[in-house]
Amino acid sequence: MGADKLDESTRRSLERLAHGIPGDLLPVQVELFFYGALVLHAQQRVDDTLSASTSTHGLRKHEIFWTSLYPVLRQAGYTLRRRYAPGWQHHGPQQINDEPSFWKRFPEAKPLDTWAFRAMPADCMRTGEKIVLKVLHTRRGHPNANEIDILRFLNEEPRRSHPHNVCVPVYDYIRIPKTERGDPELSLAVMPSLRRPAQLGHFWIYGIRLNVIKQSFEGLAFLHSLGITHRDICRSNIMFSPKGPPFCVYFIDFGLASQFDLRSLPQRVTWVGGQIQLPEVPYKSFTDRQPVDRSTRYDPFAADIYALYNTYLLDLTELPPFFNDLGELMQAPDPANRPHADECVQLFELELKQVPWRYLYRPTVPFRITYRVYGLKAATRNLVKTARAMFLYFLFGRTV
Repeated sequence: MGADKLDESTRRSLERLAHGIPGDLLPVQVELFFYGALVLHAQQRVDDTLSASTSTHGLRKHEIFWTSLYPVLRQAGYTLRRRYAPGWQHHGPQQINDEPSFWKRFPEAKPLDTWAFRAMPADCMRTGEKIVLKVLHTRRGHPNANEIDILRFLNEEPRRSHPHNVCVPVYDYIRIPKTERGDPELSLAVMPSLRRPAQLGHFWIYGIRLNVIKQSFEGLAFLHSLGITHRDICRSNIMFSPKGPPFCVYFIDFGLASQFDLRSLPQRVTWVGGQIQLPEVPYKSFTDRQPVDRSTRYDPFAADIYALYNTYLLDLTELPPFFNDLGELMQAPDPANRPHADECVQLFELELKQVPWRYLYRPTVPFRITYRVYGLKAATRNLVKTARAMFLYFLFGRTV
């Protein structure tokens, strides 16, 4: 519903929030801001929220949605950072040099990443587990409307228990409440808190790195066997289990994913977005990621193959020449020449058998480099983690 159809009091509240809270909104954030502003008005928290945005580390526009949901989520058994609680204000010192110690002392002062506005870390009040809440659009015709159906499908048995199911687990779904203006047609998926590759210390040894790549290949083959294409495979959409090594691999963000009837393949689709540029769908420029011709149709299964190898390109090329042949096939400019996902798994396993065992236990970051860059203390700590990784890989690495 547009602002022109609101009553005078509600419209004034929206205007105050839009002008009084700092930050710029991306086009895809406007809908969530509008909903949050309506809810804050209904909760009589407009003044409270404006006060929370006045400091240097105050609330930003793209956080208003989560601020408005704080009471709802508490009632559902989940709690957000104190930053989003009614009455919060940052009273501590100002962060200047982006020191990690500041954010550890004042975690509530750190704003939500502008580009990650659909995902919010939270705590389960019943178990104390760290979880993540992900916004899902359920309105028919929305570009991300397929996500909730695909997540439900992949989290149902027997698919959830399949050893190659890399879809992020979903514990629960929370329906976003209606306002007097209507149903926002939004839900939240409750997911485990996972780790990003940058948090894993470069996997410590090449065997663990190749193990997670193997899981990714097997996971993509599993998705494709069900007629599901991810369509946005990239490093930021591949996560890992909190504990390890060895690590379990999970694919996240199925917002652009599609599911097809296997009897109707092959399929051709038009570009809906994605972070890796395809040879068959060239961009106008890398910054806006818009295709030269939006009517160009391409094979999403072949696109996943290209994107997956591109995601792990640097990891695999550090072990030349073992995976060169596989790389040439998966990155073929002509999508018709790329192997299917199950063929990629077979080829990867054949190539992996050619890798000498000493490479599998080789540190990904040598001690001398860590010592020169970070000093003796960091190098020693990295050496201990590397030794532990070697031991665990020897015991479990090839069984995951």
